[in-house]
Amino acid sequence: MKSFRWIPILLIVVFISACTSSGGGGIVGIFETPTPLPPPQVGITPAPDAQAAVTAFLEALQTDDFEVMYNLLSQASREGVTLEDFSKRWNNVLNEMSASSIDFTVLSSTISPRNAEVGYSITYKTVLAGDIQRDIVMRLVNEDNAWKVQWDDALILPELAGGNLLAMEYSVPARGDIYDNEGLPVVTQSEALAFGISTGEIDPDLRGTLTTELGRLCRIDPLDIEDQIDFSGPGWYLPMCEGTREEAQRLLSIRPGGLVVSEYTSRYYHRGGLAPQAVGYTQLISPEQYNEYRRKGYNGSERIGQTGIEQWAEDYLAGQHGGTLRVVSPAGQIISTLGQSSP
Repeated sequence: MKSFRWIPILLIVVFISACTSSGGGGIVGIFETPTPLPPPQVGITPAPDAQAAVTAFLEALQTDDFEVMYNLLSQASREGVTLEDFSKRWNNVLNEMSASSIDFTVLSSTISPRNAEVGYSITYKTVLAGDIQRDIVMRLVNEDNAWKVQWDDALILPELAGGNLLAMEYSVPARGDIYDNEGLPVVTQSEALAFGISTGEIDPDLRGTLTTELGRLCRIDPLDIEDQIDFSGPGWYLPMCEGTREEAQRLLSIRPGGLVVSEYTSRYYHRGGLAPQAVGYTQLISPEQYNEYRRKGYNGSERIGQTGIEQWAEDYLAGQHGGTLRVVSPAGQIISTLGQSSP
């Protein structure tokens, strides 16, 4: 019985020997396929172009497209600042520095799979403070295979880190005068007088003189002035017109009861506003014009020409503004001066 125990072992050895001696590759040949498997494919996915992201951000800045800039911020940055506050921050800075245009050059970049740093040079060309040039490093983070900007106020100017602000101290010249071809004033910056009537103080004996002289000065029918007085009754103020001291010399020498004269300095249109369609007029800067004129060096409170010669010769009549641009802390303390110009 013991001799039969070796029979299975001998059969296995014979089988293995047969497999290894056959031309099919032995045991390995049992598991071979008719066609070999293809070699493994190895691919490399490059990181996105960080310099292109910075270029897109700065090109949007050149056109005041703050929404595009905001969409290029990282998710964490957008969670820290709203589009409204982001746009306001940039717009206020550009207005305050009187930035007429912006130039930039991307200089270098350092990239890792998740983060990048891109250096660039930016120049703000301003009307009142000259060229302001800074070398800045922008940090970016890779989100969904796209570089996004990690926002910081120092990306505007390094001096604005920590919430610092810009403040322009303006020097605004008086608006220029307009003369006719004979050298007579048409519009001047002068001491002007505003004339009116206090109905409760009219001297009955000089009422006719009051209405006649005011009618002559203001180019109003004296009977219309009489009607206004009668309709209003005592205790009212009736504004009439404006004029210079020279034009009102006769009326001022009489000073009839009820006459009210207020003196002020203003842009005065002589001779009742000669040829108003040609001369035009000035108005305060409108909300729609505000950014445009702040970038031209206006402080925003000036009156500008809206029609006629006043508009056509705005650059000449407004004169050369001057200013000093400073960096101030959130508390208003002066930190440094960035540039200045004289009017």
